[in-house]
Amino acid sequence: MRGAERARQVYGEEHIWIAEIYSKIALTYYKKGNNQLASTWIRRSFIVCHKSVGEGHKALTIIYVHLQKIESARKSVLVNAPIESIEYKIRSLLE
Repeated sequence: MRGAERARQVYGEEHIWIAEIYSKIALTYYKKGNNQLASTWIRRSFIVCHKSVGEGHKALTIIYVHLQKIESARKSVLVNAPIESIEYKIRSLLE
């Protein structure tokens, strides 16, 4: 995770590259069968991407597809939630 920390220092927390790094970390955990950590990282990725590029951007759509795959494996409440409401739902899960 040192690479992710270094990237945050260089680009700041709300940058598309940070979202992409988080997404790659999530997919690595997902491929290893660790859906809990995959979910944590893909949720972070979605929030950062949403803040940095907004709805309608191709990168957000790709992360949303990954999020749905990972959350489906966990049988999460986020499965099949519309892209417009995902950030709100993620934040409500954190409270």
